Amino acid sequence: MNKISKLLISGLAAAGLTVVSSQASLAATLSTAGASADVLAPMTLANPTPMYFGFVAGLPASATTVVLDLTDGTTPGGGAYADTTGTSADFTITGAALRAYTLTLPATITLTGTGLDMTINAITNNATGTVPAGGTETFQVGGTLNINANQAADNYTGTYSVTVNYQ
Repeated sequence: MNKISKLLISGLAAAGLTVVSSQASLAATLSTAGASADVLAPMTLANPTPMYFGFVAGLPASATTVVLDLTDGTTPGGGAYADTTGTSADFTITGAALRAYTLTLPATITLTGTGLDMTINAITNNATGTVPAGGTETFQVGGTLNINANQAADNYTGTYSVTVNYQ
């Protein structure tokens, strides 16, 4: 190194500046690396049997209830009448075998007709939360129908959303 270079480097160092070597870096780069993903088939949900409370009747002076259980049975409460034609809703889930899922049902369902709206609450189900080995599961949904006092005779109907998703 000549005197001028040494003086320049000494001056830069005295000024607090870093001197960079012209020597090449010894970095290594891998020319290829792997990446992958396993895509699950989307879950499907079918409703071959809707929820049906059957023929019911309340009382003129007070509200009553009818409970629809998961085995198609109806239990009238508070003096209500319910025949034996009630059926719980059936749903079929199809998805990747042995995968956990979440099921979302509404807190209430509203039924409308010519009289006051009626609600279904205390909604129950017997879904397992895991798609079985065969990739398909059927589960039932029931609940409690709240009949208003002096409910007008009519066919009351409503809809509700059910969502299923991998966990």
